[in-house]
Amino acid sequence: MINLQITSDNIEVTPSMKVLAEDKITKITSRLKEVPEDLISVRVVLNKGEADDTFDAKIEVTIKNKKYFANNTAFNLETAIISAVTDVQRQYNKDRSKNESSSWQKSREMKVFKDEE
Repeated sequence: MINLQITSDNIEVTPSMKVLAEDKITKITSRLKEVPEDLISVRVVLNKGEADDTFDAKIEVTIKNKKYFANNTAFNLETAIISAVTDVQRQYNKDRSKNESSSWQKSREMKVFKDEE
């Protein structure tokens, strides 16, 4: 099971807020089939924003000791969570595509035949 922690510094996290956060986090975790669950950790902090009627959503996802972090503020808690999840996904996809392209180049170099002398 994935280590998931949902907390707040300045508001009470209700069961419906937990369900909402868990639902949105599955957009990230469902795409990590190749990663063992014990190597994935998610921490969500839901707070009241500094401006009136705003909410902050901070999400930190650790995948194989690599951390991805996003912090978003919106007038709606769900919007703040969705934006933070989208930012984390973007970071993970960028990192993943960078790693895949470097492994593609390595495998390409291995296929190059050396001229026989």
